[in-house]
Amino acid sequence: MPRHLSTSIIAVLVLSVAVTAPATASDEEPPPEPPPPPPAVVVAGGTNVIPNGTSAHLEACAPDVRRVAGSDRFATARALTALADIDPTTVFVAQGRTFADALPAGAAANLAGSALVLVERDGVPSSSRTVLDQVDPVTIVIVGGTAVIDEATESELRARYGSVERVAGANRYETAVALAQRQHPD
Repeated sequence: MPRHLSTSIIAVLVLSVAVTAPATASDEEPPPEPPPPPPAVVVAGGTNVIPNGTSAHLEACAPDVRRVAGSDRFATARALTALADIDPTTVFVAQGRTFADALPAGAAANLAGSALVLVERDGVPSSSRTVLDQVDPVTIVIVGGTAVIDEATESELRARYGSVERVAGANRYETAVALAQRQHPD
């Protein structure tokens, strides 16, 4: 988040608290306790993606801020999966060079207690293959059409890991809807 934007948000929050805080009087209840800080904040990516200044701002809000980064986006994704206890039932795979399908796939993976593994359009990077080998998923769900992750990559995943299904729509919006419907059929 750009520094000026985070400063604006903080200023808005301070102003909001100042305006909405009740006047204190002996017969009024004291204001509620502020919520506790989050237990940990993970900064995903190197300093070229998220500068150290951003981490410093986060440290003011949380007692434990840690950076997880790899040599590239695929290695960073691999390092992030090491932080979680992953349910191997279903692993979600999305293209790692664009964000459109990875965003809803990440939400679906989180809902399933699973992992989001990033791949190239035309292959599976070694970092991603390592995650898949470690998790040994029952089913892989490719998120996005063949223009985003080609059929050769789907075949590679099927040959190596077995059950593969693809969730896709005519565009990124329809893909997100199809994925939501897969997760919540009713």
